[in-house]
Amino acid sequence: MQRQLIAIDLDGTTLNEESKLSSLTVRTLRELNKRGHVVTIATGRPYRSSAGIYEELGIRRPMINYNGALCHFPGRTWSEGYHESLRRDIALELLDQQDKLAIDLMLIEGEDQLYSRRLSFGDEDAKREGSATIGIYDWMRLEERGILSRETVFRDPTALLLLSQREHQRTIEENVNQIFGDYIDVKTWGGEAPVLEVVRHGIHKAIGVDRVARYYQIDAKNVIAFGDEQNDLEMLDYAGTGVMIANGNSALQSVADEVTEYSNNEDGLARFLIDRFKLEF
Repeated sequence: MQRQLIAIDLDGTTLNEESKLSSLTVRTLRELNKRGHVVTIATGRPYRSSAGIYEELGIRRPMINYNGALCHFPGRTWSEGYHESLRRDIALELLDQQDKLAIDLMLIEGEDQLYSRRLSFGDEDAKREGSATIGIYDWMRLEERGILSRETVFRDPTALLLLSQREHQRTIEENVNQIFGDYIDVKTWGGEAPVLEVVRHGIHKAIGVDRVARYYQIDAKNVIAFGDEQNDLEMLDYAGTGVMIANGNSALQSVADEVTEYSNNEDGLARFLIDRFKLEF
């Protein structure tokens, strides 16, 4: 078999409902890496909240964060990497309209900083914001956060996270697109409690996956991509084999070539790969 590039989303796809890697998933991905295939993480998360997963897998390959806004090789200088930021003035204008747009909480993500108007999150917020969002805060030391204001955000951010009640999300997305649509794209990620993420217009995971594929001289037809949410749509469409996890958003069915038999909580990704590559443990 020709070398394959295996691009894996994290939340709702590779990780189970507890946002953890199963032992079967780790063994499967490591075995494929050992056989010469390329396994790359493509996630909406910042690197800070996915670095532990990267280390746990122990597979040293390039990584895609912020839904394709950052493509890098952790721990190395990599000439093929890139960082596509969002215009600062757009972030500040959206901040000014936060209440009008019914956004409960807005976070501004930089490559090394996170800005919020809150430094702690109660149980009710945690329940509403979902497990993927909780993961954003677990790894953060207090001093790494900054209070969000026009004065503290002095660089172009990488992405914006918009948190709200579920029933308001569609309206927020439509309104944000109506105001800033020529400059931004709104992605959805976060599993059971989706988070709206704003990135630079034209940015998506497929851009990063293509960059990694070209680096390893792997044709798109030999790319297998796994996802569960709308932020995975372009990546699944780009891949020679786009795979939707059984628990995935039905919006992906239009581009997915296959759907796993099992969910993310049942090792759906690992079982699919074991069958595809005829692995034995």
